[in-house]
Amino acid sequence: MGRKMEKLRSLTIENANISNIAFKCIPKTLVELFVAFTAVSDEGISSLAQTDSQLHLLDIRGCPRITGQGLITASDIKSLREIWILRFMEGCDAARLSLRDCNPHLMILDEVDRQKMAVPQHMDFYSIYFTNVFGNPPSEEVEVDMR
Repeated sequence: MGRKMEKLRSLTIENANISNIAFKCIPKTLVELFVAFTAVSDEGISSLAQTDSQLHLLDIRGCPRITGQGLITASDIKSLREIWILRFMEGCDAARLSLRDCNPHLMILDEVDRQKMAVPQHMDFYSIYFTNVFGNPPSEEVEVDMR
């Protein structure tokens, strides 16, 4: 598997039942990992944080087994710059505050934050759905960044 994946830079696995152990095998070249609406848990995030990953973006929207503690663990990935979440994740608000201290360069974007910054043709079904249904205001960090 290693040689075939050494040039892989972006990986999308959505609506799938993937194992947490898969995160121990992430190629070092991967910079974007989209695992929205999967069975990934805090354990998978912990495994990912222990790799030599060069990950810049992690999409964990709709992963109910990832809690605020998983977000804090993700901050151990030094190269990480963006995490995409759903605002109602368990422990999310407390984790956002802790993450500001752990990694000041990390942006945690929920669906509304992403839509505020999105180019319309890049909106996906889930983004539009959650923006319309939940109607949460964008986080304070994004409001400040956008001014």
